[in-house]
Amino acid sequence: MDADGAVDLVFATCDNGGSSTAACGIHVVYNQQKPLCKLGQKSDCRPATDLCSADADFQLDVGAITGSTGHVFIPLADLLPGETLVTTDPNFRGALPLRLQLGDFNYDGFPDLMVTTRTAATGIATIRLLQSVPCSALFCTPAARAAHRRSLAVTTSGVDALALPSQPDAQAGVPPSFWSALLAGSTADNELLPTGLFFDLDDDGTLDVVALTSGSAGGSNPHARTTQLLFNNFFSDAFFAKTLMLNGVCLNWCSTGQPDSPRTAPYGVNYPGASLKYTIVDNAGTKHAVQVAQLPQSNYMARLTPYNLFGLGRTNNYIEELAVGSTYNQVC
Repeated sequence: MDADGAVDLVFATCDNGGSSTAACGIHVVYNQQKPLCKLGQKSDCRPATDLCSADADFQLDVGAITGSTGHVFIPLADLLPGETLVTTDPNFRGALPLRLQLGDFNYDGFPDLMVTTRTAATGIATIRLLQSVPCSALFCTPAARAAHRRSLAVTTSGVDALALPSQPDAQAGVPPSFWSALLAGSTADNELLPTGLFFDLDDDGTLDVVALTSGSAGGSNPHARTTQLLFNNFFSDAFFAKTLMLNGVCLNWCSTGQPDSPRTAPYGVNYPGASLKYTIVDNAGTKHAVQVAQLPQSNYMARLTPYNLFGLGRTNNYIEELAVGSTYNQVC
C-alpha cells in the first residue's frame, strides 16, 4: 500500500454486522520488513540485487492502533458521514461477503479502493472510489506520518456513473420502471445493490470498472443481475506496467503432439502464489521497491484479474530490477 517492497493487509470491520447503523472502518496493516538499502547502507536492509531475501523478523501490528506506525485505521464516518459499508450481498443464494476491491486507477503507484456503501437515512447503496493519499493528522499518528504511510480520500470528480448508472437503449428489453428504481438507488422496498470490480475492459492499460447490480425493482427477483461497463477516462500523466505469470503447465509453448493442432499457451490463468518485486527511481531521485501479488485472495468470489496492472507514477526512469516468484509443484 505504501510502495515499500512488502505486501500489506487491508480489511474492513463493522461493529454491528454491517447494518444500516453500523460504525465501520478500513484497516491498513503494514508489513514491516527490512527496507531497500540506501546509498552506503550495508546492514538491516535489502540490496536491490536481492529483493526476494526473506526477513524472519517481519512484523504485522494487527492488534495495535493507537501510537502504531504500522496500523492505520480509517473510520468511514470521517470519510463519508452518514454512510456505512455494505459487507454482505443479501441478493445471493447464500451469504456472499463483499471484499474491498483494490486497484491503481490513476497510476500513481499506490493501490486505491472501491467499496459499496449505504446511506443510513435513505437506505440508498452506491459505489465509492477511495483514492490513496499521504497520511494526514486526521487518521494517522505522527509516527505513521513520519514513516510515510498512506490514507484514503473520497474521489468526487468524474465518478457520477458509479452512483447513477445510465439508462440503456430501449431495445435492451428492460422495463423503464426497473431503471427508474435503479437510478433511485436501493431502499427498504427495493433491494438493489451495486458493486464494482476493476478490469481492463478494452486492453488499453487502464483499470475500468464492471458495475454489477443485484436484485430487482420491488424485490420481485432478488437473484437478478445487471451489468454495466464503465470505462476509465481519467487523465493520468504517469506510466504503468502489466505482467502475466506462467500457469505452470509448460515453461514455453506447450506441445500438443499433433502437427496441425494449435499450441497451448503457457499462460492465461489466475495462477495462485505468483508475486513480483521491482525497483524504480521517482522524480525526486529516491529509489523504491514495490511488491505486487497476482492472486492475493481467492475466496468469496474475489473476481480478480489474471494479470497484474499497476502504476509506476510520474517517472522518467525505467524499471531497474524485476524479480518474479511463484509456488513450485513439488512431490514429497
